[in-house]
Amino acid sequence: MFDFRNNLWITNQYGLCFLSAQNLRNENYSFERYFYDNLTNEGEDILAIFEASNGVLWVGSKESGLYRFNNKTFENAEIFLDIDKSSDIIHAIEEDVYDRLWIT
Repeated sequence: MFDFRNNLWITNQYGLCFLSAQNLRNENYSFERYFYDNLTNEGEDILAIFEASNGVLWVGSKESGLYRFNNKTFENAEIFLDIDKSSDIIHAIEEDVYDRLWIT
């Protein structure tokens, strides 16, 4: 996904990869990785990524729920549901015309 600043974000089973728009133009570049442990070579399975109309980047994971990017790090966002929560899997994130997030 390209965000509104033309930065590239790629999700996979090993976390989240980021490449700035400036570095994207270079031939020699490297990704910044989030949700990845370099010591164990393991990462969080990221299933969804969404940039809201206010510019906030939201990430949904397979095991740890929903995260919000604060332009430096990702913070876990608590979700309160009226139903019995059986898992923290976030499959998709969308926004309606009233700027409300819809999460599955």
